[in-house]
Amino acid sequence: AAQDVAAQDVESMDIEESLPSSEEGLDTCSNRDDEESAHDKANEKKKGFFTPKSSSQAKLSEKNSSNNITNRSNDILSHETSLEHLFHDILRLRSMGLICSFQSEYECGFVAGHVTSTRRGTLLSAEDRREVLRRLGGGKSPRVAKVARTVAAAAATATSCKNGNGSSMHSRNNEILNQMQSQQSVLSSFTTSHGGIGGNKVKASMLPVIKHVDKVLLRKLAVKVATLASDNTPPRKSDMEKATSMIHRAWTAAYACHCDHDNTTLRLGNGIATTFRLRESPLRCLRRIMRLFTCAGGGPGRMRGDGTNGWITVLTGDHENDGSSSGSGGDPCSSLGWHNVVYPGLSSRFGLEFYELRHCYTLIALTMHDSMPAECEEGDAISNSSTAARPILSSVFSRYCEFQLWELGVELRSFIDQATEVYEIEKMARRRREKELSKANDRDEAEIMEDKSTKNVSIFLLAQDGFVLLTEQGRKNLVKRIMIPCYKEAQLSPKHIALDSAIIELCRQIEVDILSLSNETSDQDGSDGFISDTERLIAATAVICHRVLQLRIRHASRMLLSLTQRPWLRHMCFDAVLTYILWDSVPIFERRGHHLMAVSILQTILFGQDVCNFNGNVGELSDSSDTLRPETLKVKPFVQCLLPRRNRGKACERLLIDIAHADRRAKKASQQKPKKKKARRKSSNDTDTTKEEETNQSPLETLCKALLRHTETSGSIPFCSLRNLARRSKAPVPQTNERSILKIWPTNDSDWSPKTDCAVANAISSDGSDVTTVGKRCAFVGWEMHDGQGDTMEARRSLNVEELAMEEYHFGRLPLSCDTEEVKGQWVGWHNEGGYVRALFRVLCLQHLLKDCSQDELCLDEQTSVVLTPYQSSPHDLHVGYFDIDDVQSSSPIRGFYERRRHIIESFLSKLTQLDECGISELVHEAVKRRWDRHVDDRSRLKDPRLLKDVSELKTLSMIAGALGPIALARIFRTLCFDYRSWNGGLPDLMLIRARYTSTTGNNNSGSFVDLADWIGEGFSQGKIEEKDIQRHISMLADRDDEFLGCSKNADGSSSQQQHSTRKKQAAAKGQLPSFPDQLEFLHEEKQIKADCMFVEVKSANDRLSERQEDWLSMLENCTNARVCKFTNSSKK
Repeated sequence: AAQDVAAQDVESMDIEESLPSSEEGLDTCSNRDDEESAHDKANEKKKGFFTPKSSSQAKLSEKNSSNNITNRSNDILSHETSLEHLFHDILRLRSMGLICSFQSEYECGFVAGHVTSTRRGTLLSAEDRREVLRRLGGGKSPRVAKVARTVAAAAATATSCKNGNGSSMHSRNNEILNQMQSQQSVLSSFTTSHGGIGGNKVKASMLPVIKHVDKVLLRKLAVKVATLASDNTPPRKSDMEKATSMIHRAWTAAYACHCDHDNTTLRLGNGIATTFRLRESPLRCLRRIMRLFTCAGGGPGRMRGDGTNGWITVLTGDHENDGSSSGSGGDPCSSLGWHNVVYPGLSSRFGLEFYELRHCYTLIALTMHDSMPAECEEGDAISNSSTAARPILSSVFSRYCEFQLWELGVELRSFIDQATEVYEIEKMARRRREKELSKANDRDEAEIMEDKSTKNVSIFLLAQDGFVLLTEQGRKNLVKRIMIPCYKEAQLSPKHIALDSAIIELCRQIEVDILSLSNETSDQDGSDGFISDTERLIAATAVICHRVLQLRIRHASRMLLSLTQRPWLRHMCFDAVLTYILWDSVPIFERRGHHLMAVSILQTILFGQDVCNFNGNVGELSDSSDTLRPETLKVKPFVQCLLPRRNRGKACERLLIDIAHADRRAKKASQQKPKKKKARRKSSNDTDTTKEEETNQSPLETLCKALLRHTETSGSIPFCSLRNLARRSKAPVPQTNERSILKIWPTNDSDWSPKTDCAVANAISSDGSDVTTVGKRCAFVGWEMHDGQGDTMEARRSLNVEELAMEEYHFGRLPLSCDTEEVKGQWVGWHNEGGYVRALFRVLCLQHLLKDCSQDELCLDEQTSVVLTPYQSSPHDLHVGYFDIDDVQSSSPIRGFYERRRHIIESFLSKLTQLDECGISELVHEAVKRRWDRHVDDRSRLKDPRLLKDVSELKTLSMIAGALGPIALARIFRTLCFDYRSWNGGLPDLMLIRARYTSTTGNNNSGSFVDLADWIGEGFSQGKIEEKDIQRHISMLADRDDEFLGCSKNADGSSSQQQHSTRKKQAAAKGQLPSFPDQLEFLHEEKQIKADCMFVEVKSANDRLSERQEDWLSMLENCTNARVCKFTNSSKK
C-alpha cells in the first residue's frame, strides 16, 4: 500500500542527512527565474503597446483570435468523453475494492506533505505542496519560508537526536501535516485523538486537507486539458473555466451511470475524488485472485497444499525470497513457493490438460452482495430479510467477512503444510542418524554429525515467524486475528458473541490445553512428549483451531449452516478448513501419547461436542455421561458435512482406539488390573440376559453401540467402517441403505469370505534379520526367467508380489481349482488398482450424466456452484456421498451426486444392462467419438491429452467393457456414483483379461486363445516378442493416478503422503495425432470371440484384506470373476 511505501521512504530518511540548503537554493533559483521572466514580459508589453498597427491587420488578428477561441472550445469539449470513461473506470475499481482513497485527514496530510530523501514529493510536487499549504493558511514569502524551514529542520534534528526517534523528524519536516496540527479550527475542542500511521496516537484537532488536495489536483488536470487544446501554449482564464466545468460534467455523468448499474454506495461525497491508491501490492493482489480461482476449481477433493495447487500463502514471498531456496543450505519449504503452482488455464492453453466441464460452466450471477465494496468490514447486516433467511446460492461468499475467514483458513492450511514438510524432513534425518548409530560398532557415537538441514528454518504464519505460537503472546495474537472477522460474521448468527469476552475465554482454554499437554506425559521423563519444536508448533496450532472450531459450532454462522444445502462447497468454508487441519494433526498427538487431546479433537469434528467424560485428569473413561446412550446421541446436520464419509468413518475408528489407549494408560497409572469378564451361557430368558449384558457393559462398549446405531440410521460413514463398529460391539452386520442399494455383503451369509488362491513363495530376505528391509515391499524371484525358447535361464530383475501373481495366472498355475473355468492360463493384464474401471466410468457414465446436467432438471443455483470454474476435472458434488441428515422435523438425504441425479443415473444404468458385448463396444466408441468431433480441428485435439490417451487405448477399453459385461459395469458405476470419494479406491490390484474363440454351439474351444496383438493391437502389438517384454511394456501403464477425478490417489491419507505423491513432475509427451480407430468387433478371422476378465487382489504372507477391499470383492463376486491371491512362506525343514 501507499502507506507502506511512504513508511519505507520515511525510514530511508532516518539514515540520510537533511539538506535544507539544497532545497533553499532550488527555491531561491526558481523564484529568481520567475521574477526575471515576469520582468521580460513586462518590457515586451511596453514596447508593443506603442507600436502602430494597421486597421487591416487588427481586423485579421481579431478574426483569427475568434477562430482560435472556437477551436479551443471544441478541443476542450472533445476530451469530455475520454474523461467520462476514465472516471467510470475509477468508480468501477473503487466499487470492486481494488483501489481506495484516503481514509482520514491525517493520512492525506502525511502522504501529501511527505518528501523522499531526494527532496521529491511522494504525491505532490513542490509547487503543489506550496499551494496546499497556502490554502491551509500557511502561505509565506520565500524569504520567510526559508527562515521557517531552517528553524524547523534544526528543531526536528535536535528533537530526534534527543529522543532517538527518527519518525518525529519526518513528521516535523512535513509542512502540510505540521500546519494541519498547529492551526486549530473552531470545532477542535470537540474532537478526540485517533491512531496514526505506525500505531502512534495523534491529535484529531487538525485542519481538513483532502478538499484542498482535490482542488489543487483538479486545477492541475484542467491546466493539462486546456494546454492540450491550445497547442501547448499557456491556456487562458476562459479555457481554464471551460475545462473545469467540462471535468465536473464528465464526473457527474460517470457517477450517475455507475449508480444506475451498481446499487452499492460509494462514500465519495458530492465532490470529485482525485487521489486513489491500490489496496495492496499488485503481485499480492494477483496471487490472492489466483489462489481463490485455483482453490475454487480444485474442489473438496483437494483441500491440502501439495506445492502445485492454490493452498499456499500470499503473505510470505514479497519480502523474503518468494519461497525459493537461497544460500548454500537451501530452504526445505521451497517447494511451497509460487513458482511451482500449476495454473489450470495456462495448462489448458499449452495443451497439457483439457477440461471437459467447460461446456457445463456458467457465469455466477452477480448479486448485491457479490459487488459489496471491501470497505464494508464492519459486518453490516443485510437489509433484505428474505435474502438473509437463506444463503445466496448463486454466490459462494454472501458477505465479505466470510471471504476474510476463508483466506485466514488458507493461510493456516499453508502454515500446517510447511510445518508438516519440515517435520517429515526431520523424521527422515532422525532415522538416518539412528541407522548410522546402529552400524557404528567401534566408532564413537559423537563422531556422527547431527543433520543440520532443518536448522534455522523459517515457517511463516501471516507474514510473521510461526514459532511465536510457542509463546503465550503469540497464541493470543493469532486468536485476535481469527476472532475479529468471526465477530463480524456472527452478527447475523442466531446467537451473538462478544468479541472481548470470547477472546479472553478462548485464550484461557488454549493455555489450559497447552498445560495439559505438558502434564499428560510428565510421568515418563518430565517432558511434554514432543521431540522437536516443529511438533510443538503443529500441536499449538491444532489446539487453537480446536477451540475456535468449538466456538463456531456453538454459534453457527450462515456459511456453516449452508453446508447442508451445498455440501460440495466445504473447501470454501472456513470451518471445514479448520476441520481438515485438526484431522491431519491427530496422528502427531497419537504418536506422542496425547490420546486425551486426540479424543477431544475427534469428538469435535465428529459430533461438535464432547460425548465422553473422563475422571479428572487421569484419563479413565466415565459412564456418567448421558450422551453415551444411542437415543441421546444427536449430531447437528452441518457437522456431518465438514468431512467426507470416508474420513468420518476413519475418525470413528480412531476415536475408539484412542479412548481405549487413554483408558488403559489411566488404569495402568492407578495400578488397577482390568477385570476379566466370565463367559456366561445363554439362558432361556433371552430378554433378561440382554438387559443384564447391557447393564454390565463398559463405557467404551456403550459408546461403540451408540455410534453404530446412530451411523446405521444416517449412513454418515461408509459400510466398511460400520462393519468395524459392529465387530467391536459384537453386533450383527447392519442393514443400511448403502448395503441394499449397492448389494454389498450377502445378507444370508454372515461368514462370507472371498475366493482365495493360495501359492507358496518365499520373499528375498524374508527372515527379517536385516533391519533395512523392515517395512519395505517383498521382492520375489520369478519362475519363468528365460528367453523365448526356454533354453537359457536369464534372471533380469526381481518381481514384486503383483508381478509374481500375474506370472502365476499367465502360465496356468493359478487358480488351483477349475470350478469356474475349463481352461487355465493365458491371462495378461495390468497392476493398476482399478485404473481402467475408473477410466470407463469417466468415458461412459460421467460424460452422459454431465450432458444431462445442462438441462433444466437441476436447479440453476446448485449447478452454478457445482461447476465454479471452467477448469475442473469433475463436478464438485461428485465428492459428496449419499447419506441422511437429521433435520428438526424429519430426515432427508444430503444433496450429493447420487441424490441430485438419481433418476438420470438409474435410467442410464437400466439401458446399460440391456446391451450385449457389441452394444457396449459401440457405446464406448460413440462416447470417445463424440469428444473427438467436439474439437474443431486436429490442433485442438492435440491439446487434449486425455482424449489422445483414450483414442490410443480405445479398443482396449472396449474389450475390457465387453469382458466385464453390462451387469458388472452397472454395479460398478452405481457404486462410484453413490460415493466416489469413498469407493474410488479399494479395487483389486490386478485386472487380467484374455480372449477365446467360441463355437457356434456355444461351447468353449479349449486351448484356442485369441492373439491380442492381431485382434486388438495398441499396447498388445509388442506381443510378438517374448512375454517378458510384453509384461514390462504393459506395466508402464500401472500408475494411472490421473483417473482419480477431482482428487489424488492418497486424498484421504495424511498431508505428507499427498504432497510427496503429487509433487512428481508430469511431462507431456507430444506425438503425432493418432488416427481414430474403428469400432471393436468381437469377431476375428470369421470366428466369434468371448473376452474374459478377472479381478485379483494380491496379498503377501504378512498382509491382509481391508474392509473396503472385502466389500469390493463381495460386490464383484456376484457379477464377474473376482478372487484373492495369497502368497505364503514355505515351511522350513
